Amino acid sequence: DKKDARHAKTYEVALKDKDFVEGPWSQNNLDNGADLLIPVPPPMCGVLIIGEETIVYCSASAFKAIPIRLVSHMLTYARLLSPSPYLTL
Repeated sequence: DKKDARHAKTYEVALKDKDFVEGPWSQNNLDNGADLLIPVPPPMCGVLIIGEETIVYCSASAFKAIPIRLVSHMLTYARLLSPSPYLTL
């Protein structure tokens, strides 16, 4: 936008109309350094939005932001079976 703020918005594909329609959620004013989206599979569903100062979880029914205590830049992620579903490097 005009203030260089970051926003996330979902869309769905309407196959019948062959068009995009607004999805179940959107989130305004994310961390300006947010540059990585990590899909969260069922049963939780949603997305993790990784920024320079925050990690945000968004879904159709929930929103949670937590600050990152260590200043770092996440380059990659991998899904694990146990003990935690994600490992970040």
